[in-house]
Amino acid sequence: FPLWDNAFGRKELRQAFSLAIDRTAIVKAIYDNSRDPAYSLINPLVPGSRPDACRLCDYDPAQARQLLEKAGGWPGPLTLWFSTSAENEPAMEAVANMLRTNLGITDIRFEVFDFAQFLSMVKARKVTGPFFSSWLMDYPSPHTYIAPLYTGGAATNRTGYLSPAVDGFIAEGDRAPSVAAGITSYQAAEDVILD
Repeated sequence: FPLWDNAFGRKELRQAFSLAIDRTAIVKAIYDNSRDPAYSLINPLVPGSRPDACRLCDYDPAQARQLLEKAGGWPGPLTLWFSTSAENEPAMEAVANMLRTNLGITDIRFEVFDFAQFLSMVKARKVTGPFFSSWLMDYPSPHTYIAPLYTGGAATNRTGYLSPAVDGFIAEGDRAPSVAAGITSYQAAEDVILD
């Protein structure tokens, strides 16, 4: 979410969007079951990943509607942003259809660009709606999935996410004498982020 836009500042709104998306259906229909839905910010191949870290990644349209109502609804059109690819477009179409069906957001539009232009727009904070994002690890540590994307002010923090509590947990994990010793701190950061 483009957290620099106040329209996405309500936690309940972001939670509603998440619960309205059936990740298992997308994996089955778009990716032919060749992938698994993510339930952690940390890759399952990396120490510290938990298969049930994200309680808001389950598909629950009824709770999604309740949270959207609590957040004040969604007024007007919604624009989804992504880069051109054979997989991105059908996946984003599926997400749009689920948001229409489960949250009643009928006016959903797409902004699609080649990857370089898309990334430039995200970095410049010109994106006005939820956007596609992916990340590959540099090394097998939970740090590589948490710190670069969620530390306040980090060059690769594309969403504008900022939490002093998360920054503190990341710093604790970074000071740990080993990857294993830092896992608890990175998981604490992950819990705050996923909430």
